[in-house]
Amino acid sequence: TNPEPELAGEFGRHRLLPARQTEVLLQMPGPEARGAAAATLWQSWRVADSRKALLQVEELLAAGSERSVTAGLRALGQLGEPRYAYFLRDYLRFPAGNIRQAALGALRALATPSARVLVPELLAVLREEAAAERMPALDALERIGDSDALGPVLASARSFTPAERRRLERLILHL
Repeated sequence: TNPEPELAGEFGRHRLLPARQTEVLLQMPGPEARGAAAATLWQSWRVADSRKALLQVEELLAAGSERSVTAGLRALGQLGEPRYAYFLRDYLRFPAGNIRQAALGALRALATPSARVLVPELLAVLREEAAAERMPALDALERIGDSDALGPVLASARSFTPAERRRLERLILHL
């Protein structure tokens, strides 16, 4: 049986899926399986597998279809490499909501204090986007830990839902 791509990607990210299983994923239809294969290949000890993982992500992002780009962004987040956080910058302002949400999900996984340069994009998400996008933006801001962003975040809070206000409270306590 073929593995479910999202589940395979999570297993691969945690080194619970052997790299040799990626051949099955790469032969499955749909970009989600290729993204899961990339996450699994990245965890391999072999340099060739790591190169193949990045190539898969690059091809998914270049494919142009919303489904492929979304799968590529999810895979990028599953790589778990904070150095790729800045790569998400343009996708945080993408017109398609699914792509923005995938970029925010990836950033939530990759954000560290070194991603401070992305704070203006996250603040724009808090000001302009829907609640489904604001929550992962708050998560990423917490992981970045930039206390200078607190004022603009509070200014955006007027339109927050009760759940977002509780999340904001956790952010304030963290900072």
